[in-house]
Amino acid sequence: MEEPTREAFWNIGNLYWIGVGLWIVTLVALLQMFGEHFVLWTRGKGDKRWDRIPQRIWLVMVYGIGHWRIIKHAYPGLMHALIFFGFMGLFAASLVATPADLGATYFKGSFYNWYSLLADAIGVLLIIGVLMAFYRRYVVRPARLDNILDDNISLSLILTSSVTGFLVEGFRMAVLVLPQEPQWAAWSPVGYLVASASIGLGERVNLALHASFWWLHLVLVLGLIAYVGFSKMSHVILAPLNIFFRSSRPKGALVSIPDLENAETFGASKIEDFTWKHLLDLDACTRCGRCQEACPAYASGKPLNPKKVVQDLKTELFKDSGALMQVDVWPPTKPEDSVIGGVREEEVWDCTTCRACHEQCPIFIEHIPKIVDMRRSLVMEQSRLPETAMGALKS
Repeated sequence: MEEPTREAFWNIGNLYWIGVGLWIVTLVALLQMFGEHFVLWTRGKGDKRWDRIPQRIWLVMVYGIGHWRIIKHAYPGLMHALIFFGFMGLFAASLVATPADLGATYFKGSFYNWYSLLADAIGVLLIIGVLMAFYRRYVVRPARLDNILDDNISLSLILTSSVTGFLVEGFRMAVLVLPQEPQWAAWSPVGYLVASASIGLGERVNLALHASFWWLHLVLVLGLIAYVGFSKMSHVILAPLNIFFRSSRPKGALVSIPDLENAETFGASKIEDFTWKHLLDLDACTRCGRCQEACPAYASGKPLNPKKVVQDLKTELFKDSGALMQVDVWPPTKPEDSVIGGVREEEVWDCTTCRACHEQCPIFIEHIPKIVDMRRSLVMEQSRLPETAMGALKS
């Protein structure tokens, strides 16, 4: 009796080289897209964020991988953990299987059995997490969430990629495992369910279904990977980066204006006046709305919404980038009292710098320094203050 294993590119033949070529093209496109993200950040001013490297790595482990702030909200915390660890788990499973597909001999016996069981479990947890996200976003619809097409595409790609992966596994098992070695089927429980349902269709139909769904699964996975580069899903890379480069200054400490007497500009009146870290903040924001929910100004009915401020600035940052880079940004607006992009003066002055938004953001976006910089520009360059402030100064 042969050991449990999986034949590389079974039922695909030499056409697998097309798949390999598509993988290479996708990875090159992904690298190019993140290169364009990097170019956007370089529009900002310098900002020294390379101190305390061990501490920064630890913060990424705790808040990025450990989800320390995210899990404080039970349902979305569990939902995000299932999606994150499911996504990373299947990615790791693909890395483990790749050498075997290229000829490595370890992918058999008890190792392959446990690999199959673990991969099935991870895939199920990922699907559960995505279904929880769909339910929360489109049924519960909490006030802090806004839905745009990018959200639907991202979740749909993850879901369909996972489901087609199980279908490919099941159609293969219906031909190779159930008729020949049924004792191995229990190690792939989801594939076994699919195989049990499809085995009655006959070998020829299962072979055709396997080949068709193998290519569909490949296209969906590659589409998902490519989509990461210019969608909300880019936060898989950008969120840990943003956490790594978080401010190490004391809480509440504002950045001073260097060489105040000789400075030619003050604060921020255009997107390039922010630092590269502030622009990374804008790029990394996922519109989770925790800052909006925590903001006392927003809760009291004032125009300020810290999420909207960040998203308006993000739209301004992306407005001259390619159409593909604007999938996850809001439509551009520019009101008459605009400070930068769609950010209005009234919003800038409503902020009390209480730091509630800072404390709630799971990826440590720094809202207040941006608002303060816009205030500095209004006051020190344009002499524009709200009427209440003018009255206080006159008194």
